[in-house]
Amino acid sequence: MAHRRIETSRRTFLAVGGALIADQAVSRWARGSGRQAGPDSSFENEPGKSLVVDCHAHVGISREPGGSEELSAPWNTVADPEIILQHAREAGIDKTVIFPINNTTYKEANEEIAGVCRRYPDRFIGFARHDAETESGEIRSLLFHEIRELGLRGLKLHTQPNIEILDAAKELGIPILYDSNEHVELFEEFVPS
Repeated sequence: MAHRRIETSRRTFLAVGGALIADQAVSRWARGSGRQAGPDSSFENEPGKSLVVDCHAHVGISREPGGSEELSAPWNTVADPEIILQHAREAGIDKTVIFPINNTTYKEANEEIAGVCRRYPDRFIGFARHDAETESGEIRSLLFHEIRELGLRGLKLHTQPNIEILDAAKELGIPILYDSNEHVELFEEFVPS
């Protein structure tokens, strides 16, 4: 496939493409077809009020070598779900998609996310997170367990996915939230045009 450079900012990409994708995914979930186990009443909202969903919040503790315990960079330190809830209430956010902050591997971190979602089922939507390099060969089985047994709803990636990740996500029918780290052009490498 020939690569072409997309001249857009991350903000524009997310505002246009992300809004369309998020609207479809949230609508599907709100109708109850987003989970194999049937309708999920936690997506009900007040009649006449639009559902406000924050689709990007890191929660948990970093297990990377040299990680800090200070809440100075919530993608790689500590991100307390109580603080996320407080900020969401202040901003009028109904639900927040949460996923682990940076780790070397994500099995334990994804289990923690599922636990937070069980504590606050009406406020948080949990996404698993995996790394194509450090967890290669294990991702399919981990993801199936995390979606089907732990109740997580999707997958958050910071690195370009491999075929194992894409095949598992397709088979599970889950959305992937891809944080391209300012390299939006990589998106074309794994999404057919």
